[in-house]
Amino acid sequence: NNSRAPYDDVRVRMAVNLAVDRQGLLDLTNEGYGTTLSSGMSPAMGVYHNPDLNDRFKQDLDTAQKLLSEAGYADGFDTTITVPSNYGYHVNTAVVLADQLKAVGIRATIVQVDWGTWLEVVYKGRDYDTTVIALTSEFTPKDVMSRYVSDAGGNFLNYASDEYDALFAQIQPLTDPQARIDGYKRLQTILADDAASVFLQDPVTMVAVSKQIGGYETYKIYAQDLAGVYRLD
Repeated sequence: NNSRAPYDDVRVRMAVNLAVDRQGLLDLTNEGYGTTLSSGMSPAMGVYHNPDLNDRFKQDLDTAQKLLSEAGYADGFDTTITVPSNYGYHVNTAVVLADQLKAVGIRATIVQVDWGTWLEVVYKGRDYDTTVIALTSEFTPKDVMSRYVSDAGGNFLNYASDEYDALFAQIQPLTDPQARIDGYKRLQTILADDAASVFLQDPVTMVAVSKQIGGYETYKIYAQDLAGVYRLD
């Protein structure tokens, strides 16, 4: 939550980014299957993804502690991680993150709430310290990056950047493909420079399907849409 202390200080947000071991997190939460992220856009977005950011936030505890000291938190601080209890993956991620953050003195308490409460308090009310959530989109660069525009309804991170807002608006009418690609890559760099969020991972979801059924389609969120599944004779 970029508007709540101490996360309203970019040095603290950067420190949290550097305190996290993304590969270690992926290993513990999804047996290593997936891609670690330092960008607000998944590599699944192809040419729009900025690969120059891949190693931007390698774990660096010494630098993280230095940044915290500069921000006035040499002894760390207490915080909460609010997660929807119905998503075990999110809860497990929060547990690993809380353990990793201890190394730089950040003492995180995990608060589990039901999905309705999360939507009301975190997403709509923006009344939280930190959260763990999976973000979905319509798989267009505009949709992915629009949530970070200052006045966007889905900007529950309370991220605000005049530079980001102006560039996002400039990109929309562009018709030159490369200019749009370059623009969206620059937006990702701005998010990284501001440590707007701790982008963690793009996990791989594996599904085993019996040869006795047909009609199964992969759904883009954790839910399994079985409406079209049928038995093969």
